[in-house]
Amino acid sequence: MENYRPIRLTSPFLKIMERVIVEKLNSHLELNNLMSDHQHGFRKYCSTLCQLVVIYDYIQSALDRGIPIDIILINLLQAFDRISLQKLIHYLEVYGIKGQLKNWLSVYLNDRKIAVKVADTLSTWIDATSGVPQGSFLGPVLFVMYIDICINAISQTDFGLFEDDTKLLGEASVSSQIQSD
Repeated sequence: MENYRPIRLTSPFLKIMERVIVEKLNSHLELNNLMSDHQHGFRKYCSTLCQLVVIYDYIQSALDRGIPIDIILINLLQAFDRISLQKLIHYLEVYGIKGQLKNWLSVYLNDRKIAVKVADTLSTWIDATSGVPQGSFLGPVLFVMYIDICINAISQTDFGLFEDDTKLLGEASVSSQIQSD
């Protein structure tokens, strides 16, 4: 059972509302340049291929100059399920999301119940105390916003992001910086 994630089943009205909010959130984030250029997941005109080309170019450029590269690959286990809702709601204000929209998102994220259905068997309902709703339109956008704030703590290291997969890159001569980051 630990391998099954709950999928959010929502009404058609809520799905339409989510799509409208996602469109407005994405527009707000892009127009105000609030997302890191390193994040390629769940963004318009970005893909895994785009991210890999950027990473490849970085590595090739360093190798052409004879500089060895340190790379740390990070894949966060069950990343979508482990998002702190309190921090995510706080981060909304960092992105300039306030007032009624912030309140709506707070209600949307909190006081959720989840269950897992396998074949015809439904598990007991439990409180969802963390994570963004799986199977929703808003979940991926909120996840990327959360991860983007967290990754901004990196000071000197170059990096690439695709959703929860992170690549930290640094010149081997300054590897203490990549270790610190």
